[in-house]
Amino acid sequence: MSSVPLDSSLEEEKMLNSTSCLCHLTSCICRVAQVKLNKLYTVIYSFHLFFSHATATFFINLIQIGMYRSFGILFVEFLEEFKAPTSVTSLVMGMYSAAYSLTALFGLNFLLERFSIRFTCLLGGIFMSLGGILSYFAMNLEYLIFTQSILPGMGSALLYGPGMVIVGQYFDKRTALGQAISSCGVSIGGMCIPQIIRYLLTQYGLRGTMLIGGAIQMEILIFALLYRPAPIRPKEDQTEETILCSETPSGVKHGDSDSNVSENGAHATPNTIGGIIDTLSQSSVLKYASSCEINIVSTMSLNRNVVDIEDVTEEKASCCQRIKRSLDFSAFKRVNFWLIAFFNFFGVVAVTLFDSFLPAMVQEEGFTDMDAAMLITIYAAVDCVSRFASGLIVESGKIKAQNLLALFMCGTGLMCQFTSLYVSYDLLIMFVVLFGMFSGGFQAMNAVVMVEFLDIETFPKALGFVQVFHGVSLAIMNPVLGALRDITGTYYASFNLLGSTAIASSLFLLAEPLTRRWMDARKVKAKEEELKALNKVTGDEVI
Repeated sequence: MSSVPLDSSLEEEKMLNSTSCLCHLTSCICRVAQVKLNKLYTVIYSFHLFFSHATATFFINLIQIGMYRSFGILFVEFLEEFKAPTSVTSLVMGMYSAAYSLTALFGLNFLLERFSIRFTCLLGGIFMSLGGILSYFAMNLEYLIFTQSILPGMGSALLYGPGMVIVGQYFDKRTALGQAISSCGVSIGGMCIPQIIRYLLTQYGLRGTMLIGGAIQMEILIFALLYRPAPIRPKEDQTEETILCSETPSGVKHGDSDSNVSENGAHATPNTIGGIIDTLSQSSVLKYASSCEINIVSTMSLNRNVVDIEDVTEEKASCCQRIKRSLDFSAFKRVNFWLIAFFNFFGVVAVTLFDSFLPAMVQEEGFTDMDAAMLITIYAAVDCVSRFASGLIVESGKIKAQNLLALFMCGTGLMCQFTSLYVSYDLLIMFVVLFGMFSGGFQAMNAVVMVEFLDIETFPKALGFVQVFHGVSLAIMNPVLGALRDITGTYYASFNLLGSTAIASSLFLLAEPLTRRWMDARKVKAKEEELKALNKVTGDEVI
C-alpha cells in the first residue's frame, strides 16, 4: 500500500530533474544562438560599413578623375570656341594643378580638424559641380580658368584626400583591399567618362556638355552623404568564448550583449570570412592598384581622433601657430627627399599631361574626335592593367621597385620621342598601349619607392611637399607645352619635351645608390673624427 506513493514521488522527482535539465539545455542553446545571431549581425553590419564607404569613394573617384581625364577632349573644343593660342588655353590645366596642390597642402589640415569628412567632401562636390555649371556662361578664357581650373581643382583636393582618409579608417586591418576597391574608380572613370563627354559634345555642343557635366559632378554629393564618422576602435574585441564564460547558467546578460553589438558592431569579424578578406587585403599586389596609393600610408593615421588628442590650448591656437605645427620641414634635410621631389617634379609631367594633349595631336593628324576618345579609353584600360602587373614584377623579387620604375620612365620617354612616326591609327594605338604599359608603373610604385627612400615616419611629412612639387611642375609645363605648339605648329615638340622630362626623372632614381654611398662615407668619416676627438680627450685626462 505504501509503495505506490513512493514510486509516484520518484517519478515526479525524475520528471522535475528532466525538466530542469531540459530547461538548462534550452537556456544554453538560446545563449549560443543569441551569440551566433549577434555575430552574424555584426558581420553583416561591418561589411555594410566597410564596403559602402569603399563603394562611395569608388564612384566619387570615377566621376572626378574621369572628368579630369576628359579635359583633353574639352581642350580641343576650347581652342575652337575661344580662338586663343594653345599656350594661353593650356593655362586652364596649369591652374587646375596649382589649385589642387595648394588646397591639398593647406586646406585639408584645417578643414578636417574643424569639420567632418562628410562636410569636407560635400564642399568639394559643390565646388566641382559649380565649376561645370558656371562654365556654361563662359565668354572668355579668364572666366573659364576660374570655372574649369580653380573651382574643380579645389573640389578635387577636398574629395580625394578625405576619401582616402575615411577608407583607411574603416579598413584599418584591410587598408590595401579598401584602397584597391575605391581607387579602381580612377581607371574605370578614365575609360567611361571620355566616351560620355564625346557623345555629349556631338549631341549638345560645348556649353551643353559643360552644363550636363556639372550635373554629373553633382552626383558626388549623393555618394558623399553615405560617409559616416568612423567610431573609435576598441583595443580588444570581445570574443564568443569570453561572452559565454562570463555568463552564469541562470541566464544571459542581454544588456551587455546589446551594448557590445552597438559599440563594436562595425569591427567584429568572423574567423572564416574574415580570414579570406584578410588574405585578400594583405596581398602584395593590391597595394599597387591605385594612383593615390601614394596617400595610403599617410592617410591611415592622419586626422584621426584629432579632437581627442588636442587639448584646449591647441584649439585656441592662432592660424599661424596651426600652420607651423602642421608643416614639418625636417624632411628637407635629407638628400633622398630631394631625389624623390625632383623625380616627381619631372616624372609627373609626362604621366599626367599625356591624355590632355593626345586628343589635340590626334585631331591635328586628321583623325576624328571619336578616334581620340577611343585612344583615351584604351590608354586608361592598359594603365589599369599595368599597375597590377608592375606589382607582380616587384613582388617576385627579381628587380627592385626603384630600378623597375626608372626603366618604365625611360620607356615612357622613348615612346614620346618618336611621335612624328605615328602617322596611322594602328601606330597610334600601339603608341598608346606601350605608353600605358610604362606610365602605369609611375602611379603604382611611386609610393613604394618613396617609402624605400624615406622611412615610414618621414613619408607622411614629405607627402604634402611632394604634392606641391606636382602642382608647380604642372603649372609651369602646361603653358610651356602650349607655347611649343604655337611656335612649331605641331605637337611633336611638345611630346618630345614630355618624353625628355620622363627620362630626366629616371636619373634621380638611378642616382640613389651614389648618394647612399656618399652618405655612408660621411657617416664613417664623422664617426672616425668623433673617435679621434674622444681618444684625444681621454689621452689628455691620463696625462
